[in-house]
Amino acid sequence: MTPFVLFGTLISLLIVLGFVQRKLEWVLFRRLFLRGQGYLYSLTRWVGTPVHELSHVVMCVVFRHRIVKIEWVDPTGLGGAVIHQWNPKSYYQNLGNIFIATAPFYFGVFLIVLLTHFVFPSSLFLSYVASISELLVNISQLSDLYLVARALVHSVIEFNSSAIEHGLGRYCIWLFISTSIVARMIPSSADFGNALRALIYALPIIAILTVAIGLSGLISAVNTLLSVAIVFWLFFLVVYLIYMLLILLVAKLLP
Repeated sequence: MTPFVLFGTLISLLIVLGFVQRKLEWVLFRRLFLRGQGYLYSLTRWVGTPVHELSHVVMCVVFRHRIVKIEWVDPTGLGGAVIHQWNPKSYYQNLGNIFIATAPFYFGVFLIVLLTHFVFPSSLFLSYVASISELLVNISQLSDLYLVARALVHSVIEFNSSAIEHGLGRYCIWLFISTSIVARMIPSSADFGNALRALIYALPIIAILTVAIGLSGLISAVNTLLSVAIVFWLFFLVVYLIYMLLILLVAKLLP
């Protein structure tokens, strides 16, 4: 795959699978709420929501936006908020809206990878990611997507089995923290709107980077980087789906 295709795949997955994830979450929350067990779903907000808002705050500082108000966790709902202002005449600050809006995604992936690195041996996780990334880069036809999907599911199952062997308690803590971050990692509708409005400011940079990558011969490296980003997110998304199933199982066992 070319960098264009991989980047487009990453953005498409972020939008499509983000939509699917939100729908599944709504089904899960509704089912638990009707059983009087909505608190089981809300548990993830106490870790995931502050991380989500922190990512916005960090990027606001980087792009020199003025932070007006921060709500780390909204006690009456499932989300928080970062209200910020910027100079509409500043190219740099307008460009920053894209990175601020999408920060929960890449910030969340980074934190989960960092957490996984410290909780489990690096080789345990990176070996699975490397093998799937290689398959993704070498996709040449539609049928290859099946091989990637099958390898992804197989790797997630193997990783979780191996992780449990390093200690059930350690695994449960890792599972709760990582899935809490994934649950709040998708940018909100308002975030997507801000990113789309600021996209015009990124087009010149995208054009320059495209030319520079082509001239410098870094296409292979960029392909690898983008494919790893895609695999990271898909990997943790599957883990999150496993967590959702566990929550439903716990809900059935509780009175």
